[in-house]
Amino acid sequence: MLFTLLAIEQFCMSLQTIIMVLTVLVMCGFWHTKSEAKTQTPFSLDSYDSELHAVVAAASKYNSISITEDREYIGGIFKKANKYYYSVMAGKHGEDRITTTLRFPKNTQLVALWHTHGAAGETREYFSDIDTAMAEHLNKPFYLADHTYQLKVFRPGAKVMSAVIARHHGLHAVDGYAKGELIMSLHSEQGGKQVARQTNS
Repeated sequence: MLFTLLAIEQFCMSLQTIIMVLTVLVMCGFWHTKSEAKTQTPFSLDSYDSELHAVVAAASKYNSISITEDREYIGGIFKKANKYYYSVMAGKHGEDRITTTLRFPKNTQLVALWHTHGAAGETREYFSDIDTAMAEHLNKPFYLADHTYQLKVFRPGAKVMSAVIARHHGLHAVDGYAKGELIMSLHSEQGGKQVARQTNS
């Protein structure tokens, strides 16, 4: 069965976010960008015992790379048979656009999205209006690992900033930015181990 859960096209976005067409297709298959040949989905080989554990694994692996390269990474968190996996796609250095089609194996369920925001920048600590719109449209939590190594989540229905408040924080004067909910510091090895223990208990 093949169906489209989401298509978001040609949004103007600041450097801390992506312009992205995300079409989620439920089928056994592959993902590809318009400029690349079809390749196997970058999908975690390891399985995890919870959504959060999979997010922490993905963010811990890619956030430092994202900061060093000033390149955004984004992916999904999928559930199959009570186990969780993550996928990952990379943007291009110096570009704030990812156009891709994401396909994942049948009998898996998309439960969340995660992403990074690249190198340091004051406004990059916030979820953009596009980030929050995607979370609301999909009705899935959206996780963010930023340059301060803080892992946050925006959940559908959570508070967003008005355009006036956003401008006060040095952001674009549009509705929809959000601080998100702090989950943990990725700098803390003990914090990561605690998450692992909790999800394996």
